[in-house]
Amino acid sequence: MGPFPHIMIEQTSYPTVIVGGDRFTGLFGKPRHAHLEHVITTPAYISHIFEACYKFGFRGFDVSMSEQVIRCFRQLKEKYPDCIGIGNPNWNCGIMLDAIPLRKAAPRIKAYLFTQVFSADEQAAIAQLSPEQQAGWFAYPAKAIPLTDHDIARITVDEQAYQANLDRLKPLCEFCLVGTVFADWLPLLGREDILRTLIQRIRASGMIPLSIHHWTSLVLPRLDTLDVAGHWTYLNKAWQFLAEQDALHAIRHASKPVTAFSVLRSRDPEALEAYFDYAFQVARVDAVDFGVETIEEAQRISTILHARYAGTERQTYME
Repeated sequence: MGPFPHIMIEQTSYPTVIVGGDRFTGLFGKPRHAHLEHVITTPAYISHIFEACYKFGFRGFDVSMSEQVIRCFRQLKEKYPDCIGIGNPNWNCGIMLDAIPLRKAAPRIKAYLFTQVFSADEQAAIAQLSPEQQAGWFAYPAKAIPLTDHDIARITVDEQAYQANLDRLKPLCEFCLVGTVFADWLPLLGREDILRTLIQRIRASGMIPLSIHHWTSLVLPRLDTLDVAGHWTYLNKAWQFLAEQDALHAIRHASKPVTAFSVLRSRDPEALEAYFDYAFQVARVDAVDFGVETIEEAQRISTILHARYAGTERQTYME
């Protein structure tokens, strides 16, 4: 099958269909297919999937900090130079509170946001989320002590640690993601300066920065003011943060191209068309990122997208 359409972002070709890399890291739970538990992170299997994805028309690949993923994508790109890498350097990236990784302060951050930042409407929207969503993203122990303004002022980034991650990705990746949970938290804590520092590092490394975040309606409008060329935002009708219509409004009014990820979360095999229709037709995103675990999944998704979107015109975003 031929490649899917690309758009131009800052004079650089950007794929509208991107293969996610998280499933091959082993960091995000067990695979959906139990028989893959001990093989999905192996170089042989990752290369097997990457090669198949290329043949099915996929040219964009999300490249995490996993050594196996980096190695396999390097081999793929050497064989097929038209592959485009979107690097994700945000694991162990040096964002700290004192000498502790900021991720470990998540309960205190959430306690601060609930007591100092979230409006009554936002708290009500969170209360309407499923218990699983609340537990994973917003719940915190009752004994958690909220951050103080002094704590927030002491959040720092180890630029050398971050640069070390960038140095591993820059030979392979044209684009680079900045944020993940840090792009959810830092704007709401008033510390966009840290994101600006990371963005400057990405640009100095020769890659084009794209924000990545989960709390679409809360942070996408804020991130749209930064020197990023586009955004990756969480989009899933059954799992959206916070209110669905607010998230759709933020996506549609972003001034830069938006890529949706987690589009297929909680997937129903019979509803893949509906998931992609929601992303492209309802939310009107510019691109999608999704995970695959088997060749059969990749082929089916490719068939669906070729049938529905391969000829769809996309806007060009230039500086």
